[in-house]
Amino acid sequence: MMKVISPVRLLVFCMSISVLFCIMVWNYISSQTTYAQRSGNNVNADVYRFEDPTPSDREFVVRQLEGINRPEDYFSRIVYNRVGKCGSRSMQAVISVLSKKNNFIFHLSPISNVSHLRLLDLKEEVRLITHLKPPMLYSRHIHYINFAKFGVQAPIYINLIRDPIERFSSSYHYKRYGDARTPVERRRHWAEGEKERSINDCILQNVTECSTGRLWYIVPYFCGQESICQRPSTYSLQRAKQRLLDNYLAVGILEDFQGTLKIFEKLMPYHFKGAPDIWQDISRGTVNNTSTVGKEKIRPEVYAILKERMAMEYEFYNFAVKRFYHVKDQLGIK
Repeated sequence: MMKVISPVRLLVFCMSISVLFCIMVWNYISSQTTYAQRSGNNVNADVYRFEDPTPSDREFVVRQLEGINRPEDYFSRIVYNRVGKCGSRSMQAVISVLSKKNNFIFHLSPISNVSHLRLLDLKEEVRLITHLKPPMLYSRHIHYINFAKFGVQAPIYINLIRDPIERFSSSYHYKRYGDARTPVERRRHWAEGEKERSINDCILQNVTECSTGRLWYIVPYFCGQESICQRPSTYSLQRAKQRLLDNYLAVGILEDFQGTLKIFEKLMPYHFKGAPDIWQDISRGTVNNTSTVGKEKIRPEVYAILKERMAMEYEFYNFAVKRFYHVKDQLGIK
């Protein structure tokens, strides 16, 4: 037979449960109040934040991160998505010597004429770069790749740019006449009169090669692989500026190449230690002269037209130059 509990015992049992529940609630509220007070009463809805972690808190975090994404691991992977005709061959000559001296892998992509990729090709490029054994430096003419989009940690990005009109003039004449080291034309097929057309006539006649769309060149390297980056616009210009600030450790300028190498050496010593001295040795020789030959001077009135067409390229360039000298000053480099 089932035993019947008396009403008195049932009442006592229920009261005990109620008291226990009240004690638990009181302890919880007290603990949360103390927690909020220790946090400087900085409470927002259900979110509590420690404004000033103690040294022991920091040490705990450091211990937890040991062996995971260590700075030395992160800095061991560098991508130089080099902009065409901005001193990249001089830079690569320095990197080639440094790779042997400082013991890192220098991977120079054999692809030089495709900078904007399809999605599947982008995926393969990310896979290639991610699987290169560190310490390494990868170089290719390619627009910025957002590695986070593919779920992997981004490498360090660096680059080197120059005055946009000087870059364009160098490219225009390089295609036709080569450089001091290899003075041969770089294009195989020309329309009638195209190769012989002067750069001044090209600009004045607004030929496709010298039109605004073709002059949009440096900005896409920083804006990225999105289609909108391939066309001149305020949006793509601002995006390129933000990328430079957020995703590039350093962007040098060809007009201060030695200063660029000093910045790289200071920020990335594993790869670039000794770079300024190596460049001095290289620049003394003639075999490494990569200056473009056959360059025609752009007339002042034509220069003004060209600069107007390249207004956004110059806005980005001037922004990068200002940033360059700010970093140089911060690092105490003369």
